[in-house]
Amino acid sequence: MGNADIEPRCLDTKQAAAYLGLSTKTFRRLELNGEMPRPILIAKRKKLWDKQELDSLIDGLKGF
Repeated sequence: MGNADIEPRCLDTKQAAAYLGLSTKTFRRLELNGEMPRPILIAKRKKLWDKQELDSLIDGLKGF
């Protein structure tokens, strides 16, 4: 099994925005407003978002 076969659990900003169907700019604005789950910080500057937390965010919005 090569790396291409592995589905990542964590996504960078661009991937997380695309996963939610948002532009990167909108995703960053929502993050700054505290409307996104908190990212996992890797090596001080690398932010990753857990797909499970993004899924939970969407699940919570379904009744809105």
